[in-house]
Amino acid sequence: MKRKRRQRWIAILMAVVMLSGTIGSAGLAQAPETERGTVQEKESQLDPSLLPERVKTWAGEYETVTTQEEADALRTQDESKNLLIAAKECTLSGLSYGEIAAAAADKLELSDVKAKVLTADQVSELRLSGTELEQLYVQTAKGQSVALHIDARTKIPEIFLEGEGSVLLEGNGALGMVRVTGALEAATVRATCSVKNESGQAVVLETPDGNQMTLADSQQEELVLSSYQVTFLADGQVYDSKLVKPGETIPFPEQNPEKDGFIFTSWYLDEAFTESCSQFAVAEGATTLYARFVDASEAIEVTFDVMGGRELQPQLFAKGETLLSRPINEIYTEKDGYTFGGWCTDPECTTAFSYTEPLEASVTLYAFFVSEEAQETEKDGTSADLADFDWQGTIPLRTEPEMTLDEVKKNVRVETGSGSLDPELDITETEDGFAVSGSYYEKDGERGFEPGATFSIIVSGGVHFADYPDDTDTAIVSVYKEQVEVVGFSDDMTYVLWNEVMEYQPVVSVE
Repeated sequence: MKRKRRQRWIAILMAVVMLSGTIGSAGLAQAPETERGTVQEKESQLDPSLLPERVKTWAGEYETVTTQEEADALRTQDESKNLLIAAKECTLSGLSYGEIAAAAADKLELSDVKAKVLTADQVSELRLSGTELEQLYVQTAKGQSVALHIDARTKIPEIFLEGEGSVLLEGNGALGMVRVTGALEAATVRATCSVKNESGQAVVLETPDGNQMTLADSQQEELVLSSYQVTFLADGQVYDSKLVKPGETIPFPEQNPEKDGFIFTSWYLDEAFTESCSQFAVAEGATTLYARFVDASEAIEVTFDVMGGRELQPQLFAKGETLLSRPINEIYTEKDGYTFGGWCTDPECTTAFSYTEPLEASVTLYAFFVSEEAQETEKDGTSADLADFDWQGTIPLRTEPEMTLDEVKKNVRVETGSGSLDPELDITETEDGFAVSGSYYEKDGERGFEPGATFSIIVSGGVHFADYPDDTDTAIVSVYKEQVEVVGFSDDMTYVLWNEVMEYQPVVSVE
């Protein structure tokens, strides 16, 4: 396909953010047994002494993965099968099993996974997102610290904490009962759940509010996670601290920290400054953010030409950072009678600049606006408007008698309008004559016209549009595309993606 030389793009802010979401592979069909390569049912390569006790009770063969490559090859959607993970680090996505067990792993991540039982035996870090389990068993060794992070989409009715180590459990998922069955050195729970001590001895428990309590044998406590502690560090010192409700956006300090001879650029999730904290980051656990300072000579300046909109101050960035590392009010403008469509690198707005594009040099960005007023155009009687045209629709043609397909093709041409691809027409014979369809855009294995594109089809030499008079020689086609409205954000509201809503209760009036 040929790409157009000139393209006009409308940058949709929300679309950029939404796409930052996780996509599981749960919809993939199960691969045949012969296509699973090294991930076949086989005996475990793990030292038998390290096998979790539950694995020793499994009947028959089970799948085993020892590397991430083998894990990536999994396509199982069968609750009659079991899986043993014998890799030091492993990420699984979009799978379904009866039981899953992992032993002696440094880090295990599960995304959009379903299983009846998950056993994490001496797994130092366990992260669950969009995971549904009936039971979770966490086994710790004496002197070992284990961290469990559970997101809002995860559902686990019952969790067992076993062994003699220390456990940190945090998250805002749908958790039920947490049973402490081992003589833990310490237990920290930053989640809303019930905790019952079934270990036979007292256990020291740190509750979501940061207080410690001694949980006697058989004692049960109802814990409520009301907020997470978010700490902002600047040059090794605590600059600010906030309590943020689970799932809410983390508010940055109103004033940026300062350091002599340096310029503050952004807040980061790690001390090595490898991952900046987005303005849309939400509180999913106790969090520490680190201020990044760069030498003034190394800073990148972004200047905003708002093209008549609300003025914005220039912003300084470190190389590689993105616009999304700034609060929305610092990178969003507005103008009466217009809808803000994003930023471009040229005043004519022929080249868009993405909110997620790394900044490599100082640049001036130009605001792109779309008028909210209806646009009126005058056309002569020889043209027809085909608005909101189906991307897989056809345009019937009427021709002079005895015209061949090749003759029709020579008398039909297309003129490019808007869109990212040059339109290409497919002309075929039908029972009633001929028809025009698109063949240059593909989606889900189907071909048609590019959604959102506009172009003109011109006919001549005895070829006419079947649904219009003979003097209509031009069809102006606007292909339908579902629109996403660009909206501003309010600092007084919390925004949640619909697919992350765990529960919805309609508001009703009470007499």
